[in-house]
Amino acid sequence: MPTTVRNRPLRSRPRGSTAYVTVDLVELSVVIPTLNEGGCIERTVRSALAGASDVLVVDGGSSDATRERACAAGARVLVAERGRARQLAAGAAATRGEAIVFLHADTLLPAT
Repeated sequence: MPTTVRNRPLRSRPRGSTAYVTVDLVELSVVIPTLNEGGCIERTVRSALAGASDVLVVDGGSSDATRERACAAGARVLVAERGRARQLAAGAAATRGEAIVFLHADTLLPAT
């Protein structure tokens, strides 16, 4: 079954061809574990949403506005037991995509 990113098939035309082909892409989920990352999480979520259809912030009990800012930026937010490994595992279990990228909260993906 073909899959797409953001529910749109990518169409490209091979050189010298008048026919179009459909390139099947996997649906990508991004998991971002956080703990008090309110200062940078909105920018990271927006960067991830540019290339993924599912962005999940897994918070380990932040005392700042990390969860609220992540939600406002468009991410789904899950609260998990503190600890990077626990947060990554909880995030992986809750994703919707066929492939998962784990991203640090202060990392921006390159523009597509």
